[in-house]
Amino acid sequence: MARQKGGWSSLPADLVNRVADCFLATSDLDYYTDLRAVCRHWRSSTADPRSNQHDPRFRPSHWVLLNERELSSPKSDGACLFVNAATGRFLRRTLPALLLRDHLLVTTTAGGLLVLAARGSPHAARVLNPFTGSWTRFAAPLPITEVPSFTADVVGSSPTLFLASVSTNKVYWADPQSESFSADEEHSHFPASRRLPLIAAGKCAVVLDGRDREPGAHKILDQLVSPEEPCCGCYVVVDPAGEGDTLLAVLMRRHGIDVFKIDSAAGTVIERVRSIGSRALFLGIRCLIVDAHSFPAIEANCAYFQPIGGQDRAAFDVVECDIYKFDFQRSTEVEDETKRISAAVVNDTVSRMWPFYPRPFTVIQLLCNYTLPVPCSVVLCRRIAALYYQRIDVN
Repeated sequence: MARQKGGWSSLPADLVNRVADCFLATSDLDYYTDLRAVCRHWRSSTADPRSNQHDPRFRPSHWVLLNERELSSPKSDGACLFVNAATGRFLRRTLPALLLRDHLLVTTTAGGLLVLAARGSPHAARVLNPFTGSWTRFAAPLPITEVPSFTADVVGSSPTLFLASVSTNKVYWADPQSESFSADEEHSHFPASRRLPLIAAGKCAVVLDGRDREPGAHKILDQLVSPEEPCCGCYVVVDPAGEGDTLLAVLMRRHGIDVFKIDSAAGTVIERVRSIGSRALFLGIRCLIVDAHSFPAIEANCAYFQPIGGQDRAAFDVVECDIYKFDFQRSTEVEDETKRISAAVVNDTVSRMWPFYPRPFTVIQLLCNYTLPVPCSVVLCRRIAALYYQRIDVN
C-alpha cells in the first residue's frame, strides 16, 4: 500500500514515530536524525531535537567517548569514537573543524555530552550534544586551573551543569544564565569526583524543596562506612535499569566490594545488591555500567577497576596500571562472610592485565582507560610511561 501511494514517504505519521521511538529508546540519536533526513513528511512527523534540545528524550545516555585524550590534543582532527554501553554499538563521528578551532574539550558526561570551553578569556562553558548538534551556551566562565580535570554531569531541563574537580574536593555548578559558577567544598571521606551524580541530585533537591534533607542525598554514603573496616574507595554509578533517581553506590573495602541501591532524591538506601545480573561495572574517577552480553571478553556480574593513587593503591598494593576484576558470583558462593570477602580479592576472582599495550587495545582496556580523568595530567602520563618501561627492562 505504501508503494502504491508514494512509497515509504507516505507512511502514516504514527508509524514513523513508532520507529523513531525505538531509536530513542536505545539512545541511537544518530539513527533518529538520519530518519528525519529521509523526507519532508518524516521530518514534519517527528520532533526536531534542535528546537527541543532540553527534551530528555534527546539527551544522550549510555554513550562513552573512548578517545578523549586524542580529541583534547591540539593536533586532533575531530574524529570521535563512541560506544553504547547498553548495546555495544561503536560509532565514529567527526566534529567540525571550526568547533575545535574555537573550543577546548574539558570533559564528557556519563551519557556522552561534551563539555567545552571557549578559547580566549573568559573560557565560557559550552555543552554540545554530538549526536544532534544542539548547543547549550553558559554565560559563566569555566573554573579552569593549570591542569583542568573534572567529572561532569548535566541534570534538569534548564539544564544545570555540575563539575567536580579531580584534584580537590570542590564541586561547581551553573545554569545557562548564571554569571559565574557556584562552588562548594564537599566534606566527606570520598572524593567528590566519584560521587558527582549523588551530589548533583542532592543539590537539585535543595533547590526544588527549598530545604536540605537530612542526612542529605550526597552524604548518605558516609553512613555506609563501618568504623571497624574502613572503606578504601567509593563510586557512584547511574543505574539505567533503575527507576527515577536510582543509583548504585559501590563501596570498595579492604577485602571486597559491596553494592547498594540508593534513592538519590530521598537520600535513602533502598537495599544491598548481591548481584548485578548480566551487567558489569567499570569503576574509577568516572564510572559506567555496561551490558556484558554486548561486549566480547567482559564477564557479567563483575566489577573492573584500576587502583590508581591514594587509598586505592595502599589498600591493594599494586602498580597503578593493573586492572582488577571482582567476581560477585564467586564471592557469594562462600558461606562465611569474612572468607567471602578475602577470597574475592586474593584468589582467582581477581585478574591482572596491563592496559598500556601498543594498539589495538582490548575492550576492557578501552573502558578502564575511560574511567581515568580527562584531560590526563602530564605528570600522570609520564609516571605511567616510566612504570611501563621499567617493567619491560625488568622482564
